[in-house]
Amino acid sequence: MTWQSNRDGAIPEVKGEMALENFRLAFQLVGTHWRTVDKGWSYFEHQHPLLELNLMLQGRQLTKVSGVEYVQQAGDLLLIRPDELHYSRNAADEPMSYFALHLDVDDPDLYYLLGRIEQHLFEAGSTIVLQLMPHKR
Repeated sequence: MTWQSNRDGAIPEVKGEMALENFRLAFQLVGTHWRTVDKGWSYFEHQHPLLELNLMLQGRQLTKVSGVEYVQQAGDLLLIRPDELHYSRNAADEPMSYFALHLDVDDPDLYYLLGRIEQHLFEAGSTIVLQLMPHKR
């Protein structure tokens, strides 16, 4: 589609204009899963070029992301940026359940912005978690 400022000459010429290039935003869900595990479970240290959203459903999970440890309780959301080294384990003596969603982002600008997000752990009562899961209100 082409946008023109003055197609028919009925209005004065445009003095200046800034326009963004056309782009299509696409992403793919990869390896999305809901998992329940027993005490002692762990997942080896790894990394991937995907944005990972990890939602704790039951129990406690300890996840080490780029050398920093985070403990998630039920309802907490953990965001792991693309290419961050991370490792997870059940941090309790009881079963643990979590939901993991991986996004493969195909837009270089959005990929760059996601890589700049500094906060990893969003607690269950935080504004962002409440907005993402309105049924919890």
